[in-house]
Parts: sequence; structure tokens; C-alpha cells
Amino acid sequence: MEKQKPHVKEAIKTLSSPSSSSSSSSSSSSSSNPVAALILDLFAMTMIDVGVELSIPTYIYYTSGLGSLGFMLHLPTLDVKIPCEYEDYQGEVEVPSISPFPVFVLPHPMMKKKGEEYTWYVYHGRRFREANGLIVNTFAELEPKALQAYGTDHVVLDLSHSLYCVRYALLI
Repeated sequence: MEKQKPHVKEAIKTLSSPSSSSSSSSSSSSSSNPVAALILDLFAMTMIDVGVELSIPTYIYYTSGLGSLGFMLHLPTLDVKIPCEYEDYQGEVEVPSISPFPVFVLPHPMMKKKGEEYTWYVYHGRRFREANGLIVNTFAELEPKALQAYGTDHVVLDLSHSLYCVRYALLI
């Protein structure tokens, strides 16, 4: 995805330029409609840099729940707080947005801090904080404990940007 940054940047510039509004037969204004925001998922995190460079607000759509997001945001702190490999750690893992849990329930790639997979988890936990906001696949009534963690004095989950919960209606 990193190699795609110049292409995405150019595409956004083209979309936002006045000449991109191809309406020769239309009587609409020739002013451009600039890109208002970028909404990224986990696989496009490097595009945060494009948003910053072009001064476009960037939001991350996190498809898992708020508790999981809290874990990801807290992971860089855990990385320092728990100096050993997780597979050797004897205590419970404490994350403000979820109840303490035994370390063995972590996904297998998380158990070895020196592994490439773990490094990517920590990378994403750091990059989430660079976005202008987070859109999370949850609603307040579903994850009240997790939501409360974002409104407390826990520096770990103190977001300098907005958090938006998506509420889905179940239609049968």
C-alpha cells in the first residue's frame, strides 16, 4: 500500500480540481467539489500520510468492536509495560476498555513480540492515534464498559480526536 501513496495523492488532487468536473453540457457551476475526507480501513493505514499532506481529514473505520479497538490503542503501552514475550507472561493482561484476561487468549501471532505480525499490531495501534477520528462498528448499549474507558482519565485511551459509534438496525 505504501507504493500506492503517490497514485492516491494524484487521484485526490485530480478529483478536487475544477477541470475534473466534466459537465460540458451541464449548466452547473465550474467550481470543484474537493474531497471532504478520507475514510480508511486497517489495510490503508499508510494513507493517513496522504490525508495529512493534502490537509484532508482522515478517519479510520474499525470494523471490530470498541473493546478490540481499545486493546489496539493500548497495545503500544502494553509493549513497554510487559517486557517479556507474552507466551512467558504469567499475569493477566489489563486493558481499560475490556475486563482483564489471561494472556493465552491472545491471538497466536501476538505471543511473540519479535515476530513481524506483532510488530504490525503495534504499528497499527500507534497509527490509529494519527487519524482525525475513529468510526467504530458498535453502539453505546452494546459496549458500555469500553465506551466509558474513552471518557475517563486513562491516558491510554485519551483520544485527541473524535470517536463515532455506528448503530445498525436489524431488519428481519
